[in-house]
Order: sequence, then structure tokens, then C-alpha cells
Amino acid sequence: MPEEAKFCGECGQPTSVESKGKAASATSYGQSSGAASTAQSIAENEYVQKSKDVSKHYFSVYKKQLKAPFFEARQMADGSMINGMISIVLFSLAIGLTIYFNVQGAAGEFMDIPFFSTVANVFIAWIILFLLVAGVFFITFKIMRSEVSFGNLINRMGSLLALPMTASLAAMLTGLMQIGFLSSLFLMIAISTSTLAIFSVIFSVERKTEKAIDPFYGVIIAGIGTSIVIVIVFVTILGSLINEMQNLMMF
Repeated sequence: MPEEAKFCGECGQPTSVESKGKAASATSYGQSSGAASTAQSIAENEYVQKSKDVSKHYFSVYKKQLKAPFFEARQMADGSMINGMISIVLFSLAIGLTIYFNVQGAAGEFMDIPFFSTVANVFIAWIILFLLVAGVFFITFKIMRSEVSFGNLINRMGSLLALPMTASLAAMLTGLMQIGFLSSLFLMIAISTSTLAIFSVIFSVERKTEKAIDPFYGVIIAGIGTSIVIVIVFVTILGSLINEMQNLMMF
């Protein structure tokens, strides 16, 4: 072969170090791409498996909380707030969908209710409300000299939301089936019992010292703070939703 030849004319093998390096680099790239793809597949499988484990654990805990929500809340230990947040998210989403189905069923003949903005506004409003109320309770417990973490408060709140969440899911399903009376009834039960559940958190935390403030006064402090939060959240977020519906009625 000529000295300047880079490949063999018979077998196609590279004849120079540079060509061999390129060939080796291409082989290495293919192997690394395959390894990256395999690693990504393993990571996705682990994520799916972890999601399944979290779901199974949540529903097993949910059954216990539905039977004895206050007892389970009192037994709640410090830890991650995953279960509590799942309950809050499910409750908030069900309330948002219920309101959309009921409003759409009542006013669907006159105007088209926007699905995303209606559900999203209600959903975000409830999520923010729960988180801010948990913050109010966290400060209240500091005043009451009761040591409890924010994550533990979320879990306790989620435990006490077991019944309201069930009612909200029933309201959502009956609203989807256009059974307006039952949907409205379940919605009222869900919202009223959620208020009771929120304030029950005060009594689920044991007093660690005799100098701690009585839970009755804790309820008053939390009630004032919660009322302020409710006004701010619902006037700000749901006000935009009402304005949007008014604009739709004008067209």
C-alpha cells in the first residue's frame, strides 16, 4: 500500500494512528451511549418503582386515618411530609374539579367555562391556603411552647383530612356524573369538615410543659391568623376567577 493510504484496500482497516484513534473513539462513543441509555432506563424504572411504593404506603396509611383520623394524627412522628401533601393535593384537586363540573353543568348552556383556569385557580388557592395555615399553626405552637416541625404539622393535617378528602372525591365523581344535588352536598361536607380538621390539629399536639398556653387560646390565635389568610388567599386568587367569568358573561 502507498504510504499516504489511510485504509487497507482489501480489509478496510485503518493504517494510521489517527484513523485508529478515530475508530476507537467511535467505538467508545457507541459504548458510552449504550451505557447512558441503560443507566437512564434503570433510573426511570427505579422512579416508577419508588412511585408505586409511595402510593401503596399512602393508601395503607389512608385506610388507618379514615378509621381513626385524630388518633393517627396524635401518633404522628416527625418525618417527611409526603403523605400529608398527597392528601392536601388530592383534596384541592377534587375541590377544583367539583366546582368546574357544577358551574359548567349549571351555566353550560349560556357560556363555556374555561377548564384549566377554573380548576387551576381553585387548586392553587387551596394549596396555598393549607400551607399558609400550617405556617400560622407552626407559629401558634411556638407561642404555646409546643415543639413540632412544619413537616409534622402537614402530616397531622393530612391525617385529619382523610374524611374531607373522601367527601371531596365523592363530590367530584357525582359532579362528573352531573348529579348536581349530591355533588353540592358532598362539597359542603368536604369544606365544613376540612375546617374542623384544620383546627383539630391544635388538640392533636400534646403539651410538653405546664407553662404552655391552653389549647383553647391556641385555637383563638390560630383562628385569627387563619381568618386573615383565608381573606387574603381567596380574595386575591378567586377574585381573578370571578372576574374572568364575568368577562365571559359579557361576551
